[in-house]
Amino acid sequence: SFRIVSAMYRQCTRLNQAVARILDKYFKKKTVLATNSRNERAVMILEHHQLNGKFSLRFYKEDMVALINKFEHILSVLRVPANLIIVFENNKSEIHTAINAGIPEENIFRVIQNAT
Repeated sequence: SFRIVSAMYRQCTRLNQAVARILDKYFKKKTVLATNSRNERAVMILEHHQLNGKFSLRFYKEDMVALINKFEHILSVLRVPANLIIVFENNKSEIHTAINAGIPEENIFRVIQNAT
């Protein structure tokens, strides 16, 4: 059942402590979560790590417009210049996507997953 699978999945997730510290420092400012995860899965993980209240806005896979990447989508919705965006990303192809959306490379931080 979904409950058993989700409980097992939550046990396998690890919070990246470096990113958590940065989020704690800046969460009073506007912080936006843009994820390619589905709402249900992302909320489950956020709740598990007690990060629910850390984001001003959240954009999940279901919120994204077809044929527009998550970074272009966020830039168009928020109507902010790309140079004001800071990105934490673990996926190399998503980093390239952020750069192609106009976010300066120096504003993108590659997140290395915690070793398990």
